[in-house]
Amino acid sequence: MKRVIISLSILLSFIVTPLISQTISDAIRYSYLNYSNSARNVGVGNSIGAFGSDFGSISQNPAGLGWYRSSEMSFGMSVTDYSTDAKLEGAGNQSINSKELKFGLPSIGLVFNQQPIASPWKNLNFGIGFNSLTSFRQDMYFKGISKGSIMNHFVEQANGNKPEDLDAFGAGLAYDAGGIFDDNNDNIYDSDFTGKEQISKSQNVHSTGNLSEISLSFAGNYDDKFSVGATIGVPVLNFSSEKIYREDESGPDTVQYFNKLRFDENLDASGVGINLKIGVIFRPIHALRIGFAVHTPTAYAISEEYVNTLTYDFTTSTGNFKDPQTSPIGKYDYTLITPWRMIGNAGILIGKVGFISGEVEYVDYTSASFKFKNTSEDPNAKEYQIDLNNQIQDELKAGVNFRVGGELALGDYRLRAGYGLIATPYKGDNNYNKSYSLGVGARIEKFFIDLGYIHNENKQSYLPYTIGDGNQPIVDTQLDTNRFILTLGFRF
Repeated sequence: MKRVIISLSILLSFIVTPLISQTISDAIRYSYLNYSNSARNVGVGNSIGAFGSDFGSISQNPAGLGWYRSSEMSFGMSVTDYSTDAKLEGAGNQSINSKELKFGLPSIGLVFNQQPIASPWKNLNFGIGFNSLTSFRQDMYFKGISKGSIMNHFVEQANGNKPEDLDAFGAGLAYDAGGIFDDNNDNIYDSDFTGKEQISKSQNVHSTGNLSEISLSFAGNYDDKFSVGATIGVPVLNFSSEKIYREDESGPDTVQYFNKLRFDENLDASGVGINLKIGVIFRPIHALRIGFAVHTPTAYAISEEYVNTLTYDFTTSTGNFKDPQTSPIGKYDYTLITPWRMIGNAGILIGKVGFISGEVEYVDYTSASFKFKNTSEDPNAKEYQIDLNNQIQDELKAGVNFRVGGELALGDYRLRAGYGLIATPYKGDNNYNKSYSLGVGARIEKFFIDLGYIHNENKQSYLPYTIGDGNQPIVDTQLDTNRFILTLGFRF
């Protein structure tokens, strides 16, 4: 095979390549919530919405704020064990486990209680603070042998484009590094790989960050029969991802010229949004509470910064080549609209013994959408925005989540347990991610302390890269998190 090494003008590719890297994964990441805030709420499986009187419930049904009988300050601390098993599909490949321990602050809340005199409104309450909505932390590593190379992906990405028009974060790097080439100058590219070779490949993926929401909430309790509340939510997100992908010739097939390659991807994202939550809770009899809440979509303004580096190590008759190629620093601002949410709550009070509560949440992931800037001036951005939003419609679905839990009162002490089923957002995948929780607590005069534990299981498939015919590596992953949350509170 003839090898042609061409030094492409990186500066030119910086100018003509649109700096847009958003994918359907971004929409899922910022829409797929897994509440883990107050220890009491976690202890009953995040199903306390109908009973309220807990700051964690404000991010689910703000009407729960109306049941507070006094002012309160609370704050939480957490420690979480993240464990990921990853296995590259293919005979002989083994599952590899990665672990990480992380401390955090899942919630801080302050509630001010007002009891009007000579009014059917028993309580008018205001709450301010923040709750953790989800964590993006994950460490994953896989290694194994499967068919094809990431260079097949870059060839597919490049074909039909002039060298100066190649993606500066993908195919352009592969071209500059000599991993793909155009011997006939016809914009049809080739590589050292046919796509049929069994290649050794591995990848480290390290993700950090979280999504927390600052809440300003108002609620009122009318005659102990009806509570209504609203929360203005200001979610704040930060996300960082570092990926290191490698291939080498330790697999069963020898590829002429090729020695090894490394592809690094680094992304940092931050954003702030706004939403509105409105909720009601009705108590027809003392023992029964029925609630309903609606969450408007969150409108996020997100900024991303990203850079990629590719090194392709190969040897020809003229020598060994392994010149690292680095992309420009990509910076892009965009808007993401997340789905509507509708939540139904119900709870039964069992005398002075405790309660049982449940919650059903409906989320239509197909209603998420991206809005890129300057689409009127950049036809490529406009076309990509349309294609990406169509992909959301085609590949995602609506999901129904279920949470149930209970609390047993033993004098001043409490025992809790809960269970949850969270639907996956992908069309054709009817599996549920599961959660199991336990908790204990104590109410002593104006002080309370709660300890909650929740175990979450999240199964999904991960694609290091994609090929049009579907002949790409698939990594089966399971992320298990074990989180302990301690919440302390004072009433005044």
